[in-house]
Amino acid sequence: MRSVLAFAVLVSSLLAHAQQHPPAKPADELKNFKPLMGEWTVSGAFNHENQKVNFTGSGKGSMTLGGKFVRLEFDLKGTPMGDVSFEAMLNYDAEKKTYRGVFFISEEPMPLAAVGSFDGKKFVFKGTPPDSESTIQIVFDVSKLDQFSLTVTEDHGAGFENNDLMSATFTKKKS
Repeated sequence: MRSVLAFAVLVSSLLAHAQQHPPAKPADELKNFKPLMGEWTVSGAFNHENQKVNFTGSGKGSMTLGGKFVRLEFDLKGTPMGDVSFEAMLNYDAEKKTYRGVFFISEEPMPLAAVGSFDGKKFVFKGTPPDSESTIQIVFDVSKLDQFSLTVTEDHGAGFENNDLMSATFTKKKS
């Protein structure tokens, strides 16, 4: 009974806050995510114990939650962890003038929260996984039409060079 009451109080306070603060319109910077929208096929490789393990997959990118977020959803087959689902929620924090992403992988217990930038061709997100001292860098290269690449690297303190965890090419499906 207490949990129902606590939930009702939480919902009431959220609704009161929402009435006092009308929803913000989506940031113009979200338009930069347009190259990630659509249905995709994926081919790539994980670096696993100093060996390349190829994988394939498919998925999509779409706007969600009133156009304020981009959702990426991909199912990958043949990874070192078996079949894996990957999801990301991306947005733009207009107040802090930075991109933000939360990255989920079905085989990991916690998501990676990251902050990012965009230079017109590449989104670069960096974050520290929970219970880790390394930094993960996720780069989306959107410089090609109907294709983008994703590279995930790890820095243990000596830089991101030669520390590729995975790389993949996403090709837009023909309608």
